[in-house]
Amino acid sequence: MRSALTPRAVLLARPHHWSEARQWLWGMLIGGCLPFWGGWFVLRLFARSIGLVELTGRGELVLFSAGIFASAIPIIRRSREEDAVVLPGELVTVCVALLMLAAFVVSAVTVADAFPQMPRPAASLMIALSLGLFLASIAIGFYVELANNVRGDPTLFNVIRNDENDLRERFNRYFEE
Repeated sequence: MRSALTPRAVLLARPHHWSEARQWLWGMLIGGCLPFWGGWFVLRLFARSIGLVELTGRGELVLFSAGIFASAIPIIRRSREEDAVVLPGELVTVCVALLMLAAFVVSAVTVADAFPQMPRPAASLMIALSLGLFLASIAIGFYVELANNVRGDPTLFNVIRNDENDLRERFNRYFEE
């Protein structure tokens, strides 16, 4: 089984695959993060200083990250052996684990808001988890999008099939001699 964790998707990607993946990235960063950076912009507009603690303290960025992890899972699961790029099943496990971490983080914040006697997660922990999950979700989401673009390209499938047939013929000729 070919693994997409090796740079196969990166090696097979043509310029139009990269362009489509970049469009996904910009869509996520601009549209998907609008509540995050939009809030920062509005507060800055009214001359109020705002730090990462205020932007990450309620788990908004974690929720955004969870959405990307969740949307990557069905794309990874659709991977088939005959595809030009096979996304490994372990990537589903990674996404589910990070999705569960995001759920626990948001739950901790929600419980602390609902019950004032409960301790809030430390600000430094919220910043680290929010930014870590955000970066992981963007990296995994971008790679899944790129691999999905590559594996859906019928011309690449034919090129790979021809390369495999050529290799099989050369292998057979070698042992016939």
